[in-house]
Amino acid sequence: MTVQMDTEQMRSLFEDFYVLTGIMIALFDRDYHQLLSFPENGTEFCFQMRQNKGFLEHCHKSDCVAFQKCNQTKKLIIYTCHAGLTEAVAPILEGNATAGYLMFGQVTDQRKKTSILEQIAPYDHPAAEALVKKIKYKSRRQIVAASKILDACTNYIIQKEMLASRPDDLFFRVNAYLDSHLQEDLSVNRLCRQFHINRTRLYELLAPDTGGGIARYIKEKRLNRAKELLKTTDLSVVQIAEQAGISDYNYFCRIFKKSFGISAKAYRKKYRDL
Repeated sequence: MTVQMDTEQMRSLFEDFYVLTGIMIALFDRDYHQLLSFPENGTEFCFQMRQNKGFLEHCHKSDCVAFQKCNQTKKLIIYTCHAGLTEAVAPILEGNATAGYLMFGQVTDQRKKTSILEQIAPYDHPAAEALVKKIKYKSRRQIVAASKILDACTNYIIQKEMLASRPDDLFFRVNAYLDSHLQEDLSVNRLCRQFHINRTRLYELLAPDTGGGIARYIKEKRLNRAKELLKTTDLSVVQIAEQAGISDYNYFCRIFKKSFGISAKAYRKKYRDL
């Protein structure tokens, strides 16, 4: 995702957060790319451990799972990462769309830290014990308090226009394309050709907003278009199915009822009887 960011204001906010809480904070865009953090390299533990490619790979996977869950719920979550550290992530919302994520972490709520040593043992880092000792301890109450501040920061960032999506964001461009071509074939191959991108990258970029997969997302768009046409036009259900891009009438009737718990004809009647 391409974003506009006021780096100076954001860095100042992050430094204030760190001074107040003593916890590392980072900003990610909607595609899970880190844009900024304070301290810049994170904690010494994570910086040193991430020199191991296996550890770094598991870090990315752990982050992605957290981002996806956060995007689906549109709420802050507190979780334990793959190395046993306590972290939190909150969505930065522009309306109902996720523009990015704020994350804090690389701390622990366990005084003894023995479980962390056990979890990183497979990476066989020569200074593992010394690095673990440097991980900051924060009580659960402190972590919850910091998470509330983090959540408040997401609204502050939007209000101060410190982070915003650009109009050329791939997701918004693909979304606009889908809306104007719902009657046509919208296969993944076509989208890849249209936007000059491979399948892997397309799925990667759209994953945060299409939790059930691209095909399912398109189907939901078509069904929602059908609902609007049922409410606002006198077209027959057959015509509406075709305009929504579902040419098989029987299939359309079946999935409409399965999705909304009511047939298309009954939905139109119910809406007009209001």
